[in-house]
Amino acid sequence: MIEERILEIIQKNRRLNEAAGFGKDFDDADIQTIGLQIAAEARKEGIEEMRPGIEAVEGLIDNSHGVDGLHLNGDIAPWDELRTGGIYMEWLREFDHALERLKEHR
Repeated sequence: MIEERILEIIQKNRRLNEAAGFGKDFDDADIQTIGLQIAAEARKEGIEEMRPGIEAVEGLIDNSHGVDGLHLNGDIAPWDELRTGGIYMEWLREFDHALERLKEHR
């Protein structure tokens, strides 16, 4: 997918150069721009690939009270204690971060 996108960007750049009457192909700035576009698309694709898994865990959290057995004392660890701002937030800090990134890309 990324390789196809690279070719599309290169071909588009060549068409634009030809239409504008430029004889040059690519300079360092063109290559840097293409690299940044590819990196942005790769990040977006990576986030989109994770969407189903992250949303599945979010659904589980939304439809349950917490984690039974986590503290090994018979108590349920409520989600609000395990999420960002809770006393045990280190358990799900990375999940909350991933969920926020996912929401930014909607």
